[in-house]
Amino acid sequence: MIGNRATVSLLKANQKPIQRNEYPSNDELESASNKVEGDDNRTPGLALAKSDAQSEPESMPVAKYNEELKRWFIDGELATGTFLFVTKRDKSDLGTLYLAKDSEVKGKHDNVKPVGHMGLARRAGAVEENKEVVGYAGNIVFTEGYVARWTNDSGHFTPPGLKQESTQKDKSYWGLPYKAFKDFKTLGDPPDTSLVKPFAEMMQKREEINQVIEEAKEEANHNEKFIAGKAVKKLKGGSLIPESLTQGSAKRLIEFFVEKRALSDEEFAVEGMRKVINKQIIVLKDS
Repeated sequence: MIGNRATVSLLKANQKPIQRNEYPSNDELESASNKVEGDDNRTPGLALAKSDAQSEPESMPVAKYNEELKRWFIDGELATGTFLFVTKRDKSDLGTLYLAKDSEVKGKHDNVKPVGHMGLARRAGAVEENKEVVGYAGNIVFTEGYVARWTNDSGHFTPPGLKQESTQKDKSYWGLPYKAFKDFKTLGDPPDTSLVKPFAEMMQKREEINQVIEEAKEEANHNEKFIAGKAVKKLKGGSLIPESLTQGSAKRLIEFFVEKRALSDEEFAVEGMRKVINKQIIVLKDS
């Protein structure tokens, strides 16, 4: 468990490239009805004649997945923020996402070519010789190195979504966890990352919180029904809870920490962020 930013800084030098992420087959990425005959490098929905319709982003952060730490890094720092992303199909590029800051994306009303996935793909070198070699495209939200949500929201590339049953499985594309996937057809409102941040802050202190939970377990005589209540009392007003949270929000998050304490850090982070974003855990902040 990574306890604080100082520890993360020490670990940066030991980052290793992704080793064993599952790479989607063409059958998974493209349905037979959409696949362009005789062109295995073409993603359904792309009209290459429109390739000049979008501007390239001014900057292109590159996110790298660290297989050992199970976290995403941008320029050596834990990835945080909302971005457009594309991947290449080349298997040597596994664990790499090419990004454009969501704040750079401009609409048609600005009377300029908008920044979008097509422009990003060009800058990433994923469009070459009238063929595109993009593996996937969508939007992504990072918080402290974890993927809070990723989507297939890309009009040019129209990548397929994941089946509902797939999103319950402990698998990933390029280090993108199935459980954090959201299909563009059911996106709803953009995720409020300010609500995810308090959870991410507590996630950094998970080891210490789990120690308190173990103490609470003893006080509750190992009765699961009462552990959360005991833990809340022990943690209330302490340094392990972000000051921005109301007591009610802190209580709900601690209850989640107790209920899911057996999960690995990665699975715990993904499930917690998904619940916060989908408002299955309501996180209110002090005004």
